[in-house]
Amino acid sequence: MAINAKEVISVDAGDCLVYGDNRLVTLVGVKDLIVVNTPDALLVCPKERAQDVKKVVEELARRGLTEYL
Repeated sequence: MAINAKEVISVDAGDCLVYGDNRLVTLVGVKDLIVVNTPDALLVCPKERAQDVKKVVEELARRGLTEYL
C-alpha cells in the first residue's frame, strides 16, 4: 500500500494507493483502489480503471467546472 496521507487506517484492505492531503483516510475490506482525497474533491477508482480519470477531466471541462482541474 502506497500512502501519502496524514493518517490511514486499513482494515482488511490491500494494494491501494492513498493520497489524503493531511486528512484521515480509512479503508475497510477493499483492494486494488486509488483513493485521492483533497479539500475540494474525492476520487475513488479501481487501479485497473486509472486511465479513465481522463474521462472525468473531460467531463469537468465540458461542464465548465474548471476549479477542479
